[in-house]
Amino acid sequence: MKVVFILNGSKKISNAAKITIDKANDQASLNCFIVKTESEKHAIDLGKEYADKGVDFIIAVGGDGTCNEVVNGIQKSTNREKVIFGIIPNGSGNDFHRMLGRFSPENFISALIDQNSQRIDLIKIESNDKIIYSLNIAGVGFDGFVVNKLNQLRKNTFLKGKMAYAYSILRAFFSYKKPDVVLSSNDYNYSGKMMMTAVCNGTTFGHGMIVSPNAKLNDGKLNITLLGEVSLKDYVKNISRLKKGILIKHPEVHYFETMELMVSLKKGEMYLETDGEIVGQGDVRFQVLPNGLNILLPEN
Repeated sequence: MKVVFILNGSKKISNAAKITIDKANDQASLNCFIVKTESEKHAIDLGKEYADKGVDFIIAVGGDGTCNEVVNGIQKSTNREKVIFGIIPNGSGNDFHRMLGRFSPENFISALIDQNSQRIDLIKIESNDKIIYSLNIAGVGFDGFVVNKLNQLRKNTFLKGKMAYAYSILRAFFSYKKPDVVLSSNDYNYSGKMMMTAVCNGTTFGHGMIVSPNAKLNDGKLNITLLGEVSLKDYVKNISRLKKGILIKHPEVHYFETMELMVSLKKGEMYLETDGEIVGQGDVRFQVLPNGLNILLPEN
């Protein structure tokens, strides 16, 4: 079986990741290749390239952004249905991997050999005449604004990881202005000021914020968390609840499920982020892609 490990070239590889790749190379039944990204979005090209070549497994070695790029590359290939996607967590947040449980090199190798996988949903996103996919959570509003601040910070300071994210949130608190939006779906509609809308396949984003505790990876639905006319003060007061995965009880916080959601911007500024990466601005349509990805599932 052919296995390709796509490493985020800008990250130092962890000891657990190195051990896992070394163990895979030692297996007679696995024919392993290792490639490193050389620039932003390079993992998209590599994901498509190796899916087109017909490899059996494509493994992302990195964080949520690397996973997102690899998955988007796989989706561009006509062989996407045949590829099994896997993750060796090696990022600062690794929020999606929390859905898969604790990482173990031994269990990962066993899953590779046994081809232990399961199909999960993806989020299909249409924005600015582009089609992209989200593995975990896509969002518009405050979270997109924070990620945009984070990108600016990474270019201009030495801050990295959780420290950079925390500082970006702090900066966003003093400059974010809630846009006027319209949310349209067959299951729920909303018009007014919006703090944030999170469109969820997984439960967790933003370095451990459990924004959608009831989300499931294979339920064939989008799990939506809408924060409407919520003040920054109320948002801060409820961060501890988000960290614990407790649903927020507030008249302007709404949870619902749907198959498709349109978010239209009426006034202001609205950034779109997917799996922690800025991908656009303005109006956006979200759809669930049931069973859109075959993912490796090591036992815990």
